[in-house]
Amino acid sequence: MSHIIHHTRAIVLGSVPRGEHDAAITFFTESFGRLTARALGVRKESSKLRYSLQPLTHAHVALVRGRDIWRVTGASVIDQPYQCLSARPHAQRVLVRTMGTVRRLVAGEEVHAELYRCLESVFAEIGEVPPAPQAMDAFEHVVLMRVCALLGYGPQTNERVAYYTTLSPITRDLLAEAYLDRTLLVRHINTALHTSQL
Repeated sequence: MSHIIHHTRAIVLGSVPRGEHDAAITFFTESFGRLTARALGVRKESSKLRYSLQPLTHAHVALVRGRDIWRVTGASVIDQPYQCLSARPHAQRVLVRTMGTVRRLVAGEEVHAELYRCLESVFAEIGEVPPAPQAMDAFEHVVLMRVCALLGYGPQTNERVAYYTTLSPITRDLLAEAYLDRTLLVRHINTALHTSQL
């Protein structure tokens, strides 16, 4: 019986070892939302998939849906901002925390194109954020506000809060405003996380 190979862009949210050489890879994909797929032999030094399936990698992936599980059959890197930010540990921590929050908030397979585009823009924009801690913190707050809003968590009736949840480029001017509004943003993020029961 032949299986259909599905091709999609995806963000690698995490990886858990399975057996001696395999791993269960958690993706947030453009075509299917969040899913976990088995990558056979990926932990071998000789694996061609090893580099492309590292956590916090943006990749093109090929997947086959089995009876009970997905399986990875191919992958190629689009971007690896975590590795590129090796000289900026604060930026790396922001990326880890942001994607970790997404992993906890999103459960089950469900296509969410807007959220995928939001996360894709995080990967594209984080390298351009000024290295100052205030700018990185503001960037994290804006991204988390947008993630929570897209998932329907937290009140969005406040006009100032709604301003930050619009999916527009995160410019330096926006970061400066977000830093000044940081108390408001943190309060709404915490309310949203409480609503989600995280």
